[in-house]
Amino acid sequence: MQTSSHDVLLKTLDERPTSRALRAFALILVLSCAGSDILLGGTWIAVFVSVGLVVAAFFILPSTSDALRLRLVLASYFSRLYALPTWIQIGLALGAFVLIELLDYRIGGLLLGRTFNLYLCAIFMHSLCFGFRTSLLVWPLASAVLYFFELPPEYSFKLESLHDYLHLVLFIFLGLASASSAFLIRVSSLLYEKMDERH
Repeated sequence: MQTSSHDVLLKTLDERPTSRALRAFALILVLSCAGSDILLGGTWIAVFVSVGLVVAAFFILPSTSDALRLRLVLASYFSRLYALPTWIQIGLALGAFVLIELLDYRIGGLLLGRTFNLYLCAIFMHSLCFGFRTSLLVWPLASAVLYFFELPPEYSFKLESLHDYLHLVLFIFLGLASASSAFLIRVSSLLYEKMDERH
């Protein structure tokens, strides 16, 4: 009996993607985020930093049990972060946002692309450490903070132009991409099945 294309599709949907494919997609998302911010005044250094973060995440969360013992030990310590209470997770994210705003104030105002990079890095790290559930709270929270403090007029939820509105929409999409890339790395980790249920 010949297999129909419908049966092939159902079988494909039921198969879990390979860790290599997930990690490649995660890297593409991160590069897209950092690359987009260059158009808003970001720097090429941010691209290299972003790649460095992803490579570090790949190292800390190996996809196979054949990894070096050091990597497995690091992953076991790293996995303990997932068990922290939600209020602590959100508090750490808020602390990161406060530090970003203090840095921006101290420097006298970063270019928008550089501010984007800092917030996207915070979202990525939060999703990597704590999972996608609290990131679904942190990502819109970061968007609101950026909207209030960074988009003109500052310290206001008004938008003066369509240009500023498009910047906000762009950040919302980049924030989701940043959180998703970290989540893909987690899903591709050998510890994924052992982590707590809050993926």
